[in-house]
Amino acid sequence: MFQKKNLVVNCDVCDTRKMKEEDYSSYESITINGDLVLVSPESKGILARLPVLQNCDTVLEVGASVPVNVINGPYEITPETAVADQMAMVINGSLHVETGSEHILEQYEKILVNGSAEIPRNFAGFLSKIQVNGQIILYPEDCVILGDQFEIDRYFPLRARQGGRYYVSEAVIIRDKTVDLKKMVEKQVRFVTPKLILPEVMVEDSAELFDLQTVYTVVPEGMHLVFGDAVLDDVLIRENGSSLFVCGNLETDCDADMAQLAAKIDRLVVTGTMTVTEAQKEAFLQIGAACGALKVVREGRILRNKLKIKVDQHLLDASPNGIEIYNAVKVIISEDVKPETILQQLHLYDCVNVVCSTQQESAVSVNSENVANIGESDSETTSVSDMISMLKDARIMNGDNCIL
Repeated sequence: MFQKKNLVVNCDVCDTRKMKEEDYSSYESITINGDLVLVSPESKGILARLPVLQNCDTVLEVGASVPVNVINGPYEITPETAVADQMAMVINGSLHVETGSEHILEQYEKILVNGSAEIPRNFAGFLSKIQVNGQIILYPEDCVILGDQFEIDRYFPLRARQGGRYYVSEAVIIRDKTVDLKKMVEKQVRFVTPKLILPEVMVEDSAELFDLQTVYTVVPEGMHLVFGDAVLDDVLIRENGSSLFVCGNLETDCDADMAQLAAKIDRLVVTGTMTVTEAQKEAFLQIGAACGALKVVREGRILRNKLKIKVDQHLLDASPNGIEIYNAVKVIISEDVKPETILQQLHLYDCVNVVCSTQQESAVSVNSENVANIGESDSETTSVSDMISMLKDARIMNGDNCIL
């Protein structure tokens, strides 16, 4: 008796635009595993009628006769960029479009960017043909881009162009009080940025360099700026002094002696979240610090920034003060861990997938913050038996680029 086969396609790019329905109707199932699937209006209908499972990051719809160019890495479109008329492009990286490149963009039928895209504001009309799986930055067309964050050092006023306009998408930072802001004013330099961080003594001289939309974060006189997330310890105090202005989050090691650290601090400002343990809280409050938020954590084992963490009863027994997990991609909780133990000893923050039993789900939910998926399995979990069943009597196509 004739038995239908399965088709499994493993590739980076799967082009379905010229497929014929009669060539694939004999398959019981068709699985496409890839980064990108190209479809046309016709093939999209065919795929909908066939038993197709698509495990892919992106689907791009373009005409069947449109050439598609795939770029791996950052790409820049300038007025001199050579491009064939009515083609599509996939960029696995960032895209930067220079001012004056309108005639180049008009020649593309579609552009897919798997990353961030920097586009002049007056090009907003082209966004209908640019698909971005990431951040879109619309920068002033008359500005030079200096990056997401830019620190002005003592040499920048010498190098800045006369009448130059500069764009920074996140923040401009000034630490060095010797930076000659008046020289940039004389050169008629201007900055476009949402945020400026600078010493108090330099506020007046900066006024003509930044527009009214820029939000000022002012470091009080006598304080030293620490930009970005940091750990409060002896090294931080030794390198930056006893008066600290932390523009970011600040935390302590769970075993740090807060009373000893507090004795070395004259003044502390934290614009973000200050994290201490329960045992450190009282000594920290004696500092009189100004914080955006104060977070008190349990005095347990802290696991952070891991791809995969397995929590079993043995690990919990070795952590009598509990476990806190931060920023993990996948957390697996063994079935031997009772729900009441989870409630007492395990806390999860900012994790993607937590794999646990049905009986454990409610306890995990109670002790979780910003966790995307909680349940018996996730998209990455496939048993050996499932794999064998799926691949039995299957035709498998492997390649970088597959055309159906």
